[in-house]
Amino acid sequence: GIPFGVVPRQLLMWLTTEAVRTKQKEIFLGDSLTAFLRDIGIAVTGGKEGSLTRFKKQSDRLFNSFINYDPGDTTNAPRSNLKITSSNKSFSFWRSDGKPTWESHIVLDTEFYESLIQNPVPIDKRAIRALSGNAFALDLYCWLTWRMYSVKKYTRIPWEYLQLQFGANYKDLRFFRRRFAEVLNQVLAVYPASVSVEKDCQIGRASCRERV
Repeated sequence: GIPFGVVPRQLLMWLTTEAVRTKQKEIFLGDSLTAFLRDIGIAVTGGKEGSLTRFKKQSDRLFNSFINYDPGDTTNAPRSNLKITSSNKSFSFWRSDGKPTWESHIVLDTEFYESLIQNPVPIDKRAIRALSGNAFALDLYCWLTWRMYSVKKYTRIPWEYLQLQFGANYKDLRFFRRRFAEVLNQVLAVYPASVSVEKDCQIGRASCRERV
């Protein structure tokens, strides 16, 4: 299956942040699944539909997925069949009771790890925890940190482009604009980027105001 929802997002954000911070391919998750989930902002619940079961299922999907990336320009080379871990033996988790059979760890694939080290974008674990449970907000936060980290001048982005990236399931552009503005306000509460949102489409370096 394909990974989806907040769990793989939060796990991947945590892993990439740790890789850049430690400059190591091998990332240790600690000796407790419940403590780790709390650290990345996931409330711990049991049962078939609980967060423990969801984490195990989604992490397995995430680490068995391939990433195909095409930047669409000449500044970076396309990457095909990129994996987060090099093999199924590159990660180990806890038993169903949350206790480790050994210290839990993940070994990142070399190409994936090098791409992180070469192109780091700073994100804050506190922001990830604050936005947990909201996939749209997590996506917007990561995108906004990347834009603000790399932007050199005031940039205008059409609503249509934003809808293609964040709201392909929204048929009505007006409804998407309202929803985008709501989520952006949540993100700005934990990441006070200098942006503006206007009815005719602006996001960039300006005073923070909401005009939608």
